Amino acid sequence: MTDRLKRIRNILVVGGLTMGSRVLGMVRDMIQAYVLPSAFFDAFDVAFTFPNLFRRLFGEGALSAAFIPVLKEEMEKGDDASTRRLINGTATLLFLILAGLIVVSYIVAGGLQHFVPKYKESGELFRMLYIMLPYILFICMTALIAGALNSLGSFGVPAAGPIVLNVCMISALVLLVRPTGDPKWLAVAVVAAGVVTLAMQVIALHLKGIPLRPCLDFRQAQIGKMIGLIAPVILGLGVMQINVMFDRIIAYAMVPGNGANKVLYIGNRLMQLPLGVFGIAIATVVFPELAACAARKDDKGFLDTLRHGLRLVLFICIPAAVGLIVLGRPIIELLFERGKFVAADTTRTAWVLGMYSLGLWSFSSYHVVTRAFYSQQDTKTPVKVSACMVVANLILNLILVQTRLHESGLALATSVCSIANLLILTAVLHKRLGRIGARAVLASVARVAIATVLMGAVCVAVLRVLPESTGLTVRLIRVFAPMAAGGATFLIASLLLRIEELRDLTSALLKRRGK
Repeated sequence: MTDRLKRIRNILVVGGLTMGSRVLGMVRDMIQAYVLPSAFFDAFDVAFTFPNLFRRLFGEGALSAAFIPVLKEEMEKGDDASTRRLINGTATLLFLILAGLIVVSYIVAGGLQHFVPKYKESGELFRMLYIMLPYILFICMTALIAGALNSLGSFGVPAAGPIVLNVCMISALVLLVRPTGDPKWLAVAVVAAGVVTLAMQVIALHLKGIPLRPCLDFRQAQIGKMIGLIAPVILGLGVMQINVMFDRIIAYAMVPGNGANKVLYIGNRLMQLPLGVFGIAIATVVFPELAACAARKDDKGFLDTLRHGLRLVLFICIPAAVGLIVLGRPIIELLFERGKFVAADTTRTAWVLGMYSLGLWSFSSYHVVTRAFYSQQDTKTPVKVSACMVVANLILNLILVQTRLHESGLALATSVCSIANLLILTAVLHKRLGRIGARAVLASVARVAIATVLMGAVCVAVLRVLPESTGLTVRLIRVFAPMAAGGATFLIASLLLRIEELRDLTSALLKRRGK
């Protein structure tokens, strides 16, 4: 199998498992809202915020950004013993740091508990927090080993981790929390999921010929290099969290009426589905390949991999964005319009979703382009650009929120700044690497755009002839009939226009089925 087909096969594996995780996550949220009283729901949510913060800072970004390029550099030397020593030494050092962090967290939490008013929910909050703090160790160690597995060409087991978490939490909600009324079992399930997920990664790594063992040799230059690379990524992720916080504060303070944060949250969650399933999946798979090319100074291979990753992202995310814009309202009606969520909320959320969707292609491409910088062991440039975009986003927020767009103006500001961020980083890459093949990417985008316009027109036409109703059957038809017709139109147009990415996807699927 060629490198391209192998890459697409891995993307399909990661994307499929991520889709399963997202569906289970939605089921989990629904059951959690049904089973837990509001006070306990909020207590769990707050208690889970702390370990979840470390998952976002370390587990989902900084560790892999620093570890994979350095590991691939070591692997390119062909010294298996040195590679094993680097993995085990890094894992041992991370374990010791996280263990110390958890001890400090217990001490700090114990001190804070004395200053919190004594009522039942606060007691539950701290009880669940005490249970879940070890999850920090398990999830961060899992992220490190997942990076090693990705570098070794294994993507299935790391991508299955979120599914394990959702299955454990759903099982606890149904089998333990609902019968007993005790929310602590949900916290226990989080820790159990961390243990199971980490065990899966350790076993998978062992099967790859790298048993995980303690190694106290921290003098390797490569470990010091990783520590230097991690700090800027953590700073960049912190900047992104500040950006999110600004959005929420501005929405709460400056949008007339209520519910601005609610519609922003729902609109963003819907936009995140194609981003998480496809955009991040593609970035996850191409990252080790980019790092390997950078380690062996293979500029041609590096640029070919980068271009292919971007073309795949744009092939998927441009039609996905148009689909969300055209079918946003029917989708929101089907999923959310009931009870306290009324037609006016649907309209507001559809506008927010549309504005976020305008930047879907740039959100997804950004993940690929930043991996290109990380592969070259440059974690500072994306942070510097992101910091500038935070300022620009704040200014745009304050301007657009005061127009008739209201909260959808905040979504539009996010999309505009994401596009600007991507263009600046691409320009830096162009200056650094020379010609990066933008013409080939733009030529592919032009063909995808033609197919997408035809798809959107068919979706609109089908939607217009369908009746409107509050009934579940009609709402299902209003979502899936235009989706099916539009999807078929896009596939036929892509075949007629001979879009290369469709051919690659089809070949990978047929190859996998034949195998």
